Amino acid sequence: MIDHKLDPGSHPMFRTPRAWRDRGEKYGGNSLLVVLHEEGDLGYVLEGEGGWKLAEDLRERLIRAGLFMEQCMSWFSAVYKS
Repeated sequence: MIDHKLDPGSHPMFRTPRAWRDRGEKYGGNSLLVVLHEEGDLGYVLEGEGGWKLAEDLRERLIRAGLFMEQCMSWFSAVYKS
């Protein structure tokens, strides 16, 4: 997001899996990190509205770090080890 000068939005966009499970959420509770993208430019990237180039760049960076991101619902995704 920093490299592409994107706005993360006003709400915190990361949740720990434990905090996510404690909320009673059904998906993403066994991940390394939960990423909220219901607001701000991250949703724009992950939902492909910003063109798939930005989403592909994020995917490639995650792969290099040994990670992948799964979209759980339209408003959040979860990050896992590959």
